[in-house]
Parts: sequence; C-alpha cells; structure tokens
Amino acid sequence: MITLLGTGHVFNLRARVKDEIRKRQPAVVALELDPNRFQALRNPHMPRRKAPFVYQMLADFQERLAKDAGIRPGDEMLAASEAAEEIGVPVALIDADAQRTFARLRQEMTFGEKMRGIGSILASAFIRSKAVDEQVREMEADYAAYFEALGEKFPTVKRVLLDERNAHMANELVKAAERFPTIVAVVGDGHVDGMSRLLAARGLAVESLRLKDLRGPPPPEPGSSASATVSFDYRE
Repeated sequence: MITLLGTGHVFNLRARVKDEIRKRQPAVVALELDPNRFQALRNPHMPRRKAPFVYQMLADFQERLAKDAGIRPGDEMLAASEAAEEIGVPVALIDADAQRTFARLRQEMTFGEKMRGIGSILASAFIRSKAVDEQVREMEADYAAYFEALGEKFPTVKRVLLDERNAHMANELVKAAERFPTIVAVVGDGHVDGMSRLLAARGLAVESLRLKDLRGPPPPEPGSSASATVSFDYRE
C-alpha cells in the first residue's frame, strides 16, 4: 500500500502530516525532495547554492507566504522526516535533482514562456496568503482543468516540473515498494493525481489524502460520537 499525502509548502500542515504518518506506521516515509534540498531544509542558515534567477524568485515568494503563516517553506517535509524518526523507519528522497531540473527548464522554455513566467512571478510580489488560498481552491475544484490551463500557458513548465517529475517519483516509489510493504509519500498536492495513475498502472494499491483534507479537521476516531464537539490545536 502506498499512501500519497498531498501537501502545500506554504501551509501549516506540520501536526496533520505527523499525525497521518503515526496512524499508518509505514515501513518507509518518502519525501518530494532531493538530498540537497533536504539538507537545505534541515540547515536553514546554510548558504543557498547558485540557482537560476526564476528559481530564486519562486523560493523568495514561498518564503514570504510561509512567513505570513508563521512557518518555513517545506516545514511539512521536516515534520514527515521527524515522524519517520519517531516511529523508527527510514526516509526515502524520491525527487529528481532540483538544480538540474531547473537548469533544464531554463534551457528548454521558449522565449514567450520565460517572459510570461517572469511577469507572473513579478506580479506575485503583491499577492498575499488570501489570494493564494483562492488559487488553491480553484485548483482543488477541478485539477484536470487547472493543469490543462497551465499546460496551455506554460507547456514546458508543466512537462518538466509536473509530468516528468511525476514519472520520476512514481518510479522511485515502485522501486521502494519492492523493499517496503507500506509507504507514506509526502508530495505536493498537484502531483497526486498523476502519480496515482502511474502507480495504479504498475499494479500498486494507492490511497491519497489531499491538501484540502489535511487543511480541514481530522476525521473522528473509529467509535467516537459524531455529535461530540472537539476543538483542535494544530500547533506543536
């Protein structure tokens, strides 16, 4: 069984991610990270390696939004690795090398895509968390339509950052499934549909918990009263 937890890097999901991993007690926890990004998350004061300009702007954008939420970008990934350590299981880093991915993206994007991309990122300097919430809800309402529109506007971005990474991470999970009977994989919510289809096509059982589920209240424990009133504090 492979469980895909669909997350977002700028939302406070620390407690829910850890809770879902503890409940499932997987044999391994897989993360949408490569080794360099994992080390950068674990050592926030480590100087950034030289990265493409667009990548740096995206990182700065994520940091600003995460700061609004009182977290660091990727904190849900750290929470997942901490949960793996707590239950005594290994962590698998399943993403492709980010530096190489973005370098190839920069080389393969058309001039028009680059101009549209820079314009979108510059416009994001004025976007606040509320606007991001609205965009996330739009994506959650119809994933297929959202990514079809993305592909029409930025075909290279969709191919390199979404489709090809879906294939890479799904393949890594297929290899992990040969060694581990149960896996929880923490990935960006936009990857869940594509990875689910690829894994199912390889004959693997897949369940998914989406970002909207993780941002909502936890489901009641089996046997609990549905009429009970319970308050939850997601801070740790």
